[in-house]
Amino acid sequence: MRDKDELIRHVEEDKKIYARSILDKIDKVLFKNICVYTNFLDPYEISIAESILNRFEDLKYEVIGGYEGAERNVLVIYPSFFCALENKDVVAIEIKGDFKFNKISHRNYMGSILNLGISKEVIGDIIIHENYGQIIIKEDIKEFIIDNLKKIGRETISVKEISLSDIEIPAEKYEIINMNVTSMRLDAFVASLLKTSRSEAIKYIDNDKIKVNFKLINKKTYTLKEEDLLSIRGHGRFVITSNIRKTKKDRLFIEVKRKI
Repeated sequence: MRDKDELIRHVEEDKKIYARSILDKIDKVLFKNICVYTNFLDPYEISIAESILNRFEDLKYEVIGGYEGAERNVLVIYPSFFCALENKDVVAIEIKGDFKFNKISHRNYMGSILNLGISKEVIGDIIIHENYGQIIIKEDIKEFIIDNLKKIGRETISVKEISLSDIEIPAEKYEIINMNVTSMRLDAFVASLLKTSRSEAIKYIDNDKIKVNFKLINKKTYTLKEEDLLSIRGHGRFVITSNIRKTKKDRLFIEVKRKI
Protein backbone atom coordinates (compact mmCIF):
# COMPACT_ATOMS: atom_id res chain seq x y z
CA MET A 1 0.00 0.00 0.00
CA ARG A 2 1.09 3.56 -0.61
CA ASP A 3 2.34 5.70 2.26
CA LYS A 4 -0.49 5.78 4.79
CA ASP A 5 0.37 9.20 6.17
CA GLU A 6 0.21 10.62 2.66
CA LEU A 7 -3.16 8.97 2.01
CA ILE A 8 -4.75 10.69 5.01
CA ARG A 9 -2.80 13.96 4.95
CA HIS A 10 -5.96 15.83 3.91
CA VAL A 11 -7.97 14.51 6.88
CA GLU A 12 -8.36 16.79 9.87
CA GLU A 13 -6.54 15.80 13.05
CA ASP A 14 -9.64 14.82 15.04
CA LYS A 15 -10.53 12.25 12.37
CA LYS A 16 -7.06 10.74 11.80
CA ILE A 17 -7.79 7.68 13.95
CA TYR A 18 -11.01 7.06 12.05
CA ALA A 19 -9.19 7.49 8.70
CA ARG A 20 -6.57 4.94 9.79
CA SER A 21 -9.36 2.47 10.61
CA ILE A 22 -10.51 2.78 6.99
CA LEU A 23 -6.95 2.09 5.82
CA ASP A 24 -6.89 -1.01 8.03
CA LYS A 25 -10.05 -2.28 6.32
CA ILE A 26 -8.50 -1.56 2.91
CA ASP A 27 -5.43 -3.61 3.93
CA LYS A 28 -7.67 -6.52 4.86
CA VAL A 29 -9.55 -6.38 1.55
CA LEU A 30 -6.40 -6.17 -0.57
CA PHE A 31 -4.42 -8.88 1.21
CA LYS A 32 -7.22 -11.37 1.84
CA ASN A 33 -9.43 -10.65 -1.20
CA ILE A 34 -12.52 -10.43 0.95
CA CYS A 35 -15.48 -8.13 1.42
CA VAL A 36 -15.37 -5.89 4.52
CA TYR A 37 -18.21 -3.92 6.14
CA THR A 38 -17.94 -0.85 8.32
CA ASN A 39 -20.37 0.07 11.06
CA PHE A 40 -22.90 2.82 10.36
CA LEU A 41 -21.27 6.12 9.46
CA ASP A 42 -22.61 9.67 9.25
CA PRO A 43 -22.32 11.65 5.98
CA TYR A 44 -19.11 13.39 7.07
CA GLU A 45 -17.45 10.07 7.88
CA ILE A 46 -18.65 8.64 4.56
CA SER A 47 -17.08 11.59 2.70
CA ILE A 48 -13.73 11.02 4.46
CA ALA A 49 -13.79 7.31 3.63
CA GLU A 50 -14.67 7.98 0.00
CA SER A 51 -11.82 10.49 -0.33
CA ILE A 52 -9.45 7.65 0.63
CA LEU A 53 -11.15 4.80 -1.23
CA ASN A 54 -11.30 6.70 -4.51
CA ARG A 55 -7.49 6.58 -4.67
CA PHE A 56 -7.49 2.79 -5.07
CA GLU A 57 -8.23 1.50 -8.56
CA ASP A 58 -8.24 -2.11 -7.38
CA LEU A 59 -11.10 -1.51 -4.92
CA LYS A 60 -14.82 -0.98 -5.17
CA TYR A 61 -17.26 0.08 -2.50
CA GLU A 62 -20.97 0.50 -1.96
CA VAL A 63 -22.91 2.70 0.44
CA ILE A 64 -25.84 0.89 2.07
CA GLY A 65 -28.33 2.54 4.41
CA GLY A 66 -31.41 0.41 3.91
CA TYR A 67 -33.27 2.87 1.71
CA GLU A 68 -32.55 5.64 -0.76
CA GLY A 69 -31.60 8.87 0.99
CA ALA A 70 -30.57 7.24 4.28
CA GLU A 71 -28.51 9.50 6.53
CA ARG A 72 -26.47 6.82 8.28
CA ASN A 73 -24.87 4.23 6.02
CA VAL A 74 -22.60 1.21 6.04
CA LEU A 75 -19.66 1.08 3.61
CA VAL A 76 -18.99 -2.23 1.92
CA ILE A 77 -15.43 -2.45 0.57
CA TYR A 78 -14.37 -5.24 -1.78
CA PRO A 79 -11.85 -6.10 -4.54
CA SER A 80 -12.62 -4.62 -7.94
CA PHE A 81 -12.88 -8.07 -9.56
CA PHE A 82 -15.85 -9.01 -7.34
CA CYS A 83 -19.31 -8.90 -8.88
CA ALA A 84 -21.98 -6.67 -7.38
CA LEU A 85 -22.74 -7.70 -3.82
CA GLU A 86 -25.98 -8.78 -2.22
CA ASN A 87 -26.68 -6.87 1.00
CA LYS A 88 -26.55 -9.28 3.93
CA ASP A 89 -25.44 -6.87 6.62
CA VAL A 90 -28.20 -4.24 6.90
CA VAL A 91 -31.74 -5.14 7.95
CA ALA A 92 -34.81 -3.39 9.35
CA ILE A 93 -37.00 -3.91 12.37
CA GLU A 94 -40.38 -2.43 13.23
CA ILE A 95 -41.36 -1.47 16.77
CA LYS A 96 -45.06 -1.08 17.58
CA GLY A 97 -46.74 0.24 20.69
CA ASP A 98 -49.63 2.32 21.94
CA PHE A 99 -47.88 5.68 21.52
CA LYS A 100 -51.06 7.72 20.94
CA PHE A 101 -50.95 9.48 24.31
CA ASN A 102 -47.22 9.22 24.90
CA LYS A 103 -45.25 10.69 22.05
CA ILE A 104 -42.06 8.71 21.47
CA SER A 105 -39.03 10.56 20.15
CA HIS A 106 -35.84 9.55 18.37
CA ARG A 107 -34.07 9.85 21.73
CA ASN A 108 -36.53 7.39 23.33
CA TYR A 109 -35.96 4.76 20.64
CA MET A 110 -32.20 5.19 20.66
CA GLY A 111 -31.95 5.25 24.45
CA SER A 112 -33.97 2.06 24.88
CA ILE A 113 -31.76 0.18 22.42
CA LEU A 114 -28.51 1.51 23.90
CA ASN A 115 -29.73 0.41 27.35
CA LEU A 116 -29.50 -3.16 26.09
CA GLY A 117 -25.74 -2.68 25.90
CA ILE A 118 -25.74 -2.14 22.14
CA SER A 119 -23.36 0.35 20.53
CA LYS A 120 -24.75 3.29 18.55
CA GLU A 121 -22.40 2.37 15.70
CA VAL A 122 -24.54 -0.65 14.76
CA ILE A 123 -27.75 1.39 14.55
CA GLY A 124 -28.71 3.22 11.38
CA ASP A 125 -31.61 5.57 10.74
CA ILE A 126 -34.60 5.65 13.07
CA ILE A 127 -37.80 6.47 11.19
CA ILE A 128 -40.65 7.57 13.43
CA HIS A 129 -44.35 7.16 12.68
CA GLU A 130 -47.38 7.81 14.90
CA ASN A 131 -47.71 4.38 16.53
CA TYR A 132 -44.55 2.65 15.40
CA GLY A 133 -40.93 3.15 14.47
CA GLN A 134 -38.78 1.53 11.81
CA ILE A 135 -35.09 1.14 12.55
CA ILE A 136 -32.19 0.13 10.32
CA ILE A 137 -29.66 -2.05 12.13
CA LYS A 138 -26.77 -4.43 11.52
CA GLU A 139 -27.98 -7.97 10.89
CA ASP A 140 -25.95 -9.55 13.68
CA ILE A 141 -27.86 -7.71 16.45
CA LYS A 142 -31.34 -8.32 15.00
CA GLU A 143 -32.27 -11.40 17.02
CA PHE A 144 -30.88 -9.92 20.24
CA ILE A 145 -33.05 -6.80 19.91
CA ILE A 146 -36.16 -8.80 18.95
CA ASP A 147 -35.68 -11.07 21.96
CA ASN A 148 -34.75 -8.43 24.54
CA LEU A 149 -36.33 -5.08 23.69
CA LYS A 150 -39.62 -5.03 25.61
CA LYS A 151 -40.31 -1.35 26.24
CA ILE A 152 -39.75 2.10 24.78
CA GLY A 153 -39.92 4.47 27.70
CA ARG A 154 -42.82 3.16 29.76
CA GLU A 155 -44.68 1.67 26.83
CA THR A 156 -44.75 -2.08 26.21
CA ILE A 157 -43.87 -2.79 22.59
CA SER A 158 -43.56 -5.58 20.04
CA VAL A 159 -40.61 -5.97 17.68
CA LYS A 160 -40.36 -7.81 14.39
CA GLU A 161 -38.10 -7.87 11.34
CA ILE A 162 -39.45 -6.26 8.19
CA SER A 163 -38.23 -6.16 4.62
CA LEU A 164 -36.20 -3.12 3.61
CA SER A 165 -38.81 -2.60 0.88
CA ASP A 166 -41.43 -2.06 3.62
CA ILE A 167 -39.68 1.01 5.01
CA GLU A 168 -41.96 4.05 4.86
CA ILE A 169 -40.39 7.50 4.72
CA PRO A 170 -42.68 10.27 6.03
CA ALA A 171 -42.50 13.73 4.51
CA GLU A 172 -40.08 15.93 6.40
CA LYS A 173 -41.68 18.71 8.44
CA TYR A 174 -40.09 22.07 9.11
CA GLU A 175 -40.71 25.18 11.14
CA ILE A 176 -39.69 28.35 9.27
CA ILE A 177 -37.59 30.82 11.28
CA ASN A 178 -36.81 34.27 9.90
CA MET A 179 -33.61 35.79 11.25
CA ASN A 180 -31.88 39.14 11.02
CA VAL A 181 -28.15 38.80 11.76
CA THR A 182 -24.99 40.89 11.51
CA SER A 183 -22.98 38.13 9.81
CA MET A 184 -22.80 34.42 9.05
CA ARG A 185 -20.11 33.94 11.69
CA LEU A 186 -20.97 30.92 13.80
CA ASP A 187 -21.10 32.58 17.22
CA ALA A 188 -23.22 35.50 15.98
CA PHE A 189 -25.56 33.19 14.08
CA VAL A 190 -26.09 30.78 16.99
CA ALA A 191 -26.68 33.67 19.41
CA SER A 192 -29.39 35.08 17.15
CA LEU A 193 -30.93 31.68 16.44
CA LEU A 194 -31.17 30.70 20.12
CA LYS A 195 -32.01 34.24 21.22
CA THR A 196 -29.12 34.31 23.64
CA SER A 197 -25.91 36.27 24.16
CA ARG A 198 -22.82 35.73 22.06
CA SER A 199 -20.91 34.59 25.16
CA GLU A 200 -23.51 31.86 25.75
CA ALA A 201 -23.33 30.86 22.08
CA ILE A 202 -19.55 30.50 22.39
CA LYS A 203 -20.06 28.06 25.27
CA TYR A 204 -22.01 25.77 22.92
CA ILE A 205 -19.12 25.95 20.45
CA ASP A 206 -16.39 25.41 23.05
CA ASN A 207 -18.27 22.48 24.61
CA ASP A 208 -18.47 20.57 21.29
CA LYS A 209 -22.25 20.94 21.02
CA ILE A 210 -22.32 22.20 17.44
CA LYS A 211 -21.89 20.40 14.14
CA VAL A 212 -22.13 21.77 10.62
CA ASN A 213 -22.93 19.19 7.96
CA PHE A 214 -22.20 16.50 10.60
CA LYS A 215 -18.71 17.88 11.22
CA LEU A 216 -17.86 19.05 14.74
CA ILE A 217 -17.03 22.77 14.66
CA ASN A 218 -15.27 24.44 17.59
CA LYS A 219 -14.19 27.71 15.96
CA LYS A 220 -16.41 30.66 16.79
CA THR A 221 -15.21 32.47 13.65
CA TYR A 222 -16.39 29.67 11.34
CA THR A 223 -18.50 31.12 8.50
CA LEU A 224 -21.80 29.43 7.67
CA LYS A 225 -23.21 29.36 4.15
CA GLU A 226 -26.37 28.59 2.24
CA GLU A 227 -27.71 25.02 2.52
CA ASP A 228 -25.58 24.22 5.58
CA LEU A 229 -27.12 21.82 8.10
CA LEU A 230 -26.51 23.17 11.59
CA SER A 231 -26.97 20.78 14.54
CA ILE A 232 -27.07 22.17 18.08
CA ARG A 233 -27.21 19.60 20.84
CA GLY A 234 -30.39 20.03 22.83
CA HIS A 235 -32.00 22.32 20.24
CA GLY A 236 -32.28 20.26 17.05
CA ARG A 237 -31.27 20.71 13.44
CA PHE A 238 -31.52 23.78 11.26
CA VAL A 239 -31.13 24.17 7.50
CA ILE A 240 -29.97 27.53 6.19
CA THR A 241 -31.95 28.12 3.01
CA SER A 242 -30.73 29.94 -0.09
CA ASN A 243 -33.15 32.76 0.74
CA ILE A 244 -30.55 35.19 2.10
CA ARG A 245 -30.64 38.89 1.36
CA LYS A 246 -28.95 41.99 2.66
CA THR A 247 -30.96 44.74 4.36
CA LYS A 248 -30.47 48.47 3.88
CA LYS A 249 -28.45 48.54 7.10
CA ASP A 250 -26.08 45.82 5.80
CA ARG A 251 -27.53 43.14 8.03
CA LEU A 252 -28.54 39.75 6.66
CA PHE A 253 -32.11 38.54 6.48
CA ILE A 254 -32.05 34.74 6.54
CA GLU A 255 -34.69 32.06 6.32
CA VAL A 256 -33.90 28.97 8.41
CA LYS A 257 -35.83 25.70 8.46
CA ARG A 258 -35.89 23.85 11.76
CA LYS A 259 -36.52 20.13 11.41
CA ILE A 260 -39.51 19.02 13.49
